[in-house]
This record gives sequence, structure tokens and C-alpha cells, in this order.
Amino acid sequence: MIKKSEFVLIIIILIIFVFVAYQINIIYQLYNNTLENNSNWRSLKSLSAYNLMGAQEFYQTRNALVKKSLNLGAWFGNQYLIYKKKLDIYQIDFDFSINPDSCLTVIFNKDEKNFNGIRISRHPLFSQIYFQADDLGKFNLKRRLRLNDQMVTNIWNHAKILLDREKEQVAFFINNNPVGKFILKQKPLQEFGFRGSADQVLVDNVIVRNKDAKILFKDHFNYSKKKIIPSLIIIIFIIITLILFVIIRLFMKFEFKSSLFWLLLIVLSLLLTVTPLYAYIQWKFSRYPPGAFSNRYDEKRAYLKDLNRIKKDQSLDTKNTEQEQSSDIMKNSEHDQQEGNILKVSESEDEEIFIKPDDGFRDQYIEWLWNQAQEMLDRLDEDYDQTTDNQTIRIAFIGTSQTWGSGAMTVEETEVKVIEKKLNAHFQDQYNIECLNCAVQGMVSFQLLEIYKNKILSYHPDINVIILSNNDFWSVYNKSLYYQTLERFYLINKKNNIKTLFVHEPNSVEQSPEGIKGLTEMHEIMSKVGLKYNILVIPLHQYMNKYYDYGFIWWDFVHMTSLGQKIAGEYLADNLITLIENKKKQ
Repeated sequence: MIKKSEFVLIIIILIIFVFVAYQINIIYQLYNNTLENNSNWRSLKSLSAYNLMGAQEFYQTRNALVKKSLNLGAWFGNQYLIYKKKLDIYQIDFDFSINPDSCLTVIFNKDEKNFNGIRISRHPLFSQIYFQADDLGKFNLKRRLRLNDQMVTNIWNHAKILLDREKEQVAFFINNNPVGKFILKQKPLQEFGFRGSADQVLVDNVIVRNKDAKILFKDHFNYSKKKIIPSLIIIIFIIITLILFVIIRLFMKFEFKSSLFWLLLIVLSLLLTVTPLYAYIQWKFSRYPPGAFSNRYDEKRAYLKDLNRIKKDQSLDTKNTEQEQSSDIMKNSEHDQQEGNILKVSESEDEEIFIKPDDGFRDQYIEWLWNQAQEMLDRLDEDYDQTTDNQTIRIAFIGTSQTWGSGAMTVEETEVKVIEKKLNAHFQDQYNIECLNCAVQGMVSFQLLEIYKNKILSYHPDINVIILSNNDFWSVYNKSLYYQTLERFYLINKKNNIKTLFVHEPNSVEQSPEGIKGLTEMHEIMSKVGLKYNILVIPLHQYMNKYYDYGFIWWDFVHMTSLGQKIAGEYLADNLITLIENKKKQ
């Protein structure tokens, strides 16, 4: 028979066990609190056919939910989430917090063809609007909201959307203030979601109701749904412990009360260990880590910080003689290898283009670049012969991830494919236009030059389109090297009777001031080379800025959506049509 004092000790031990179990459970959930484990949402940014930087990390790491709310600005921003199920929605409630120069877009009435939404903005270039958009994200209709800066606070705000299908109207409320009411023919079952901008945008306490006020869905983004594993382990441990102690008490000559005291000491030690850890984890996960990266990516973060180091002591000497400007690019490449730039190049055309790395994270990144380049070359070998006929015009596109097509939802929606399709539609039976996508994500101009002169020239392009700026600024920022590389492209093309076309690589209007300044400097260098050799320079960056509020154009500061790539591709195609027709007349 268990004595009263022993029973009291057992109760105390059980209470401590339950409290420790709760703390371990929370720790476990916080460490596993990701959108992937949340399992309510799908990330449209991560579904692109050509991967985007940070898209998978946003979905699979803790940064998106680390403050126990949804951060749509994590991992380079412009994150786009849609709830996985279609619902009969009457009311959507949610809390939000927007940084200055940020926007939050709420998506609803969505299906495969189009969707509606409202944009709450604190960015000077983007107004507060209700809109209707097509499947690519192009705005077909925009209406201003009665929403001013005073209605949205610097901290948390509450929004409510009423979707009345019978009256065919939608109404919006921000902090209980009506800000808009519009006619809207709604779908019986619809998708809804959220899209952010470049800077931090937080969403929390999402609740969706039907017309009967029944809650169809709610998400507070607090913890992972992986709750049962640690709880089961602790419950099983408690049950086994109690069974053992009962067996000892009933069948063995053992001082049960003494053993209970020892067990109490053990669980108290466990409590004193877990409680400070629990407090630390709660504090840690109430703050966002700096930048895009979580603690799992410390090594990568350190590397990228080093990679993005700006060499401000480098400057372009415009007084160089023509002979100095035309000097061999390899001298600069050797210098950059000594300075620690990311890839070595061959010293002769007979050698391998790349020297494979040995060890370390930096070398792993180099190997990744090497593999990307090799995949591009293998793709060319598979798709194209190294001989052409008089009816074929080949255009080789030299660029990085933007030109490669990062962000397009399908291969056919990439910029280069859009160009090829429009050119062939224009020239029809006159020419067969082949657009060779020779872009390699992550590389810089002098690396691409080596690939071009050693490999791509063997495919005998008629036109060489060069779209380079971003990586040379962020990774190298050697103005003289960039100038000479562009010049070298032209001189090689001239020798091989290939027409050269320069394109200013575009960025989003949400690019940082430092980034825009650096990009402008690179564009100026490209224009100087173009002016010197009478090369056509296409101001694509300036052109894209005209369309900044045409729809959803950008996934981040440098990678375009399918809509952005369509706009850019059609503009470049128009310029190439003029170039080809002029060449035909000559």
C-alpha cells in the first residue's frame, strides 16, 4: 500500500514531468517551426522552373516564422504564399505590420486564370490599390483605396476583408476603418494568400470564416505541427518509470520513499536544466536573425559577406590608351585569382576552362559554378549542332541568373524563349532563329568570356547579346576588368564577324541605394565601351522601370517573374528584329 507522503511525492514528480514535457515540446516546435512543417501553405516563389535564391530556404528554414509570425520579407523578400485548399470564403481577418518602404498584398478570389487583391503600401512608389490580375500577375484593373498613412501604424494593424458573393461585392477595413468597396463576381471556391515586398512585412493571426461565421481556417504561425513526437517520448518515459517503481514497491525489498526522493532530485535537475534553455529559446525566437540567413547558414553567411566585399580602391582610368584597354584579359584574371575571386581561368585555349577546387566552403561554391557552366555546355551540345545553314540565325545570350531564366514558372516563359518565339513569328519563313541561352548563374563577366571564346564560339553565333552588370558589381567590382572584358567580347566578335549587342541588366526599383549606384556605374561603363566601338546598347533597366507598377514584375531585386521576363523579352526581341533587318540590308 502506497503511503500518503509517498503519494504526494509521486504527484509532485508527475507535475514536474508534465511541465518539463511542455517546455521540451515548445523548444522542439520552435526549432521545427517552418512553413514546410506548418504544411498549410504553398510557396509560389519556390515553384518556378528555374530556381530563385532563397526560395527553398524561405520555405524550409525557420526565418519565415522565427518571430512566431509570418515574415514575407525574409530571404530576399517578395515571398508569395497561397493556402493549399480552396474555400467558400466570406471573411478574412489578419494582423499585419509593414516596415517603411514596404508593401503587403492580400490575394483572394484566385484560380488558375486570374485573381483579385488589395495592396497596403508604405512605399512612395506604390499606391494603395484594389486590383484584378491575370495568371501572370499583370494588373487588368486598378482602383485606389481610401487609405492614408495615418490609418496604418508603425506597429501591428488589423485588416478585415468581406467577400459577399450574393451581393457581388468586396469590402475592406483597416483598423476598423472602411477603406474600399467594389463590385466583384466571386468564385464559389477560391484560393487566398499573401505576397510581400523587398523589406520586412509581417502577418499573423489569420482567420477565415464562411457566411455562417464558422471558422474554416486559422493560423497563428506560433509553433510547428510536429508536437506529438517529444510528447509521446516523455509520456512513455513517465509510464515506464512509474511501472518500474510500482514493481519495485510491490515485489522487491526496497525503500520506496528513498527511491522517490532520488527520482524527485533527478526531475528537479532536469527542470533546472530545461527551464533556462526554454527561456533562452523563447527570447531568441522572438527576434529575427540579421539578414536572410538562419544559424544553420553561418558559414554561407560569412562567405557571402566576404564575397560581397566592395573594392572601393578600384577605379576606371578613362585615360588608358587604346592599347592598354585592349590588353589581354588574362593578366587581370591572374591578378583576381591572387585577390581571392571566385574562379580561376585557363591560360590557353587547350586547357580546361576551370580548375576544380580542393576543399572548404568557398571551393564548394566554385565547384557549384563549375557544374552550372558544365550543365549549360552539355545542354548546348544536346540541342544544337556546330554547323548551320544560310537560313539560320544564331543568337548567343551571355548573362547570369536573370538571363538564365531564374524566376520563370515554365521554360517557355523565360526571357530567351520569349525572344526566340517572337523572332520566329516575325521572320516566319525568312529565317530560322535559334536563341542559345549561354547564361550561367553566379558567374561574372571575365569567367563567361573564357567560356565564350573557348566553347561557345564553336557554335558559330551570328549575334552575341551580352546582359551583364549585377554579379560584376556585387562579386568583383573591378571596373577596369569589367571594361576590358566587354571590350574583349567585342574584339573577339569582330574578328569572327559576329554582331555584338549590349544590354543594361535591369534591377527592381526596390533595389538598395548602394545597389542602384553600383548598377548605374556598371551601365555607364558598358555605354562607354558601346560608344567607343559603335555597339548598340539597349537600356533595358530604364525600360523595365517604366513598368514597375504594371503588375508583379520582380521576385527580388534582380530576378523577374514570368511577367517581367515577358516584358523584357518582347522589348529585346523588337530591338533584335531591327538589328537583323538592318544586317539583311547590308
